[in-house]
Amino acid sequence: MKMHASRGSLGITGLEVALAVIAVIALASGAYYFGTLQSAPPVIESSTTTVTTTPPTPAQVQLVGGYATTTIGTSAKSISFVSQTTGVSYPGSTSGGQYGALLPNGDTYTVKIHWDSFIDTSGDCTAGTVPLYLQFEPTQPVTASWSC
Repeated sequence: MKMHASRGSLGITGLEVALAVIAVIALASGAYYFGTLQSAPPVIESSTTTVTTTPPTPAQVQLVGGYATTTIGTSAKSISFVSQTTGVSYPGSTSGGQYGALLPNGDTYTVKIHWDSFIDTSGDCTAGTVPLYLQFEPTQPVTASWSC
């Protein structure tokens, strides 16, 4: 006696139905997966880092130049720079009508020239003002000449 798998009214076994359902699910899953791959935007990972350095603002500024008096019979003996913020006086080093001074940055200074004359008198005159607000270290000393 031979045994045959029973077939339904359409002639399909339960195993064939199960395989057909699995095949449909696999096709649908594959189609969905490939559809999302094609429709999804590409992911681009990028990072940019920009590093800029700013030199520090100088604490002091080297100021150099000449100094003189304009009145006949007088001669300049020294120069000083008086802070308009603190009132502190910074003397310049002098030699042969030239001066050099190292001054704190970030202030305005009143320039005073001390003079004397051949008739044994002396005094101070104001030669002007100099604002020193440098943001970067100068490559050379700042130059300014004064007379009064």
